Amino acid sequence: MQKILYRGIEIFKVLPLDNQCLNQAVTGTFQHSINDDTILNQMIDTLRYQKQVLGTNSVALSANQIGWDVRLFLMVDLQAARKNNLYRKIDAIINPRIVEKSDEIGLSEEICLSLNDVSFVPRSNKIKVVYQNLMNQEIVAELKMLSAYIFQHEFDHLEGISVLQKAQKFEIIQKQK
Repeated sequence: MQKILYRGIEIFKVLPLDNQCLNQAVTGTFQHSINDDTILNQMIDTLRYQKQVLGTNSVALSANQIGWDVRLFLMVDLQAARKNNLYRKIDAIINPRIVEKSDEIGLSEEICLSLNDVSFVPRSNKIKVVYQNLMNQEIVAELKMLSAYIFQHEFDHLEGISVLQKAQKFEIIQKQK
């Protein structure tokens, strides 16, 4: 995990999409311990840096985007963010699973921190997910639209699937129609 220093705060360098860490499924499950808190806080600082300093519309960051081989990503609570336009509540999504996907597909406009470009990706509009939070509680949630798209994007990172693979697959299907 490579770090950079910004105004005295250590943040992570986000790996480019062609990095091996992002092109293979994450194998390590995550078991939270106090030793991980520094890494998690630096991930949060990295996400906030991307938004506030670089001006990206980033709302999530997967562990493998910084070279950490664990099934975990951070995701901004969009309802809280809409209220005050700040990233005050960021959820840790640990060992996530998607247990249901709707057949209704939307076209998601996605910006990936590892790509720094926009892709249009077909995603299920509604998903049911299971994951653990930092308190090791199992969370079952139904996500819709933007929250569902973000979750699926980060889940794909953990599976070693890039946004470009999904976008290209979609373009090939569209050309065949």
